[in-house]
Amino acid sequence: MRGGKSRLKFQSEPFFMVRFCEACEQGVCPLCSMRDRLAWQRFDTLLWEGVTDPVVRNQIIAARGFCGRHARVLLRVAEKQAAAGGVAMIYEHLVRVLLEAVENHNAVLLPVKKSAKVLRRVAGMSPLTPNDQCIGCVAEKEAGPRDLTSLVRHLAEEATREESRQLFEKSGGLCLPHFEEAVRVARETQLIEYLRHVQVNQMTALHSDLAEFVRKLDYQVQDKSWGSERDSWRRAVEVCTGYRLE
Repeated sequence: MRGGKSRLKFQSEPFFMVRFCEACEQGVCPLCSMRDRLAWQRFDTLLWEGVTDPVVRNQIIAARGFCGRHARVLLRVAEKQAAAGGVAMIYEHLVRVLLEAVENHNAVLLPVKKSAKVLRRVAGMSPLTPNDQCIGCVAEKEAGPRDLTSLVRHLAEEATREESRQLFEKSGGLCLPHFEEAVRVARETQLIEYLRHVQVNQMTALHSDLAEFVRKLDYQVQDKSWGSERDSWRRAVEVCTGYRLE
């Protein structure tokens, strides 16, 4: 293994427009959709091809596992793909390392009256503290800016503008975190105004659905049949946070 780099390569589709088109069919922020699809593919690859790779395993151990969000993705992939064995192999190793760390942990033996400064320093030295980032977060930080830049470029360039904007408008626009990032990357006034226009339309429709949902909570309302407002509460959280609730 040269340079200590992982042999596990997370594959992505070669053409942005292929993934963008599929993402726009989901009716949510396309950047979130592409991010989540790639996360699924990464962990599917991990559980079937990377579990026994010592470099990948060491990266996971150094990170003390996965962040909460990517741990949930890992579990969903394992359940869907019948890959619980891969999770068990990873965590058998991780729990063994953490158990040894807890057995040898001296921080709990410190006198209660130690200063806050000392306690913070000791906490930073804890063997339970991650020494590396979650591998899902690392891969996401690499792909996210690239997809964001590709989206802005496709929405702006004459050769791809018409098709990209039709797909983009069908998706309903971006979550607020990705909207802010896109505006910073866009720079051009006309493109920023276009992004703002789509965002306003999306959020106006969302607010209308939320208002209708709230209206139907009134016991005096006779018509309780649900339309597009049925999942508005979920969509609102996703739009505001940039994370899909699954």
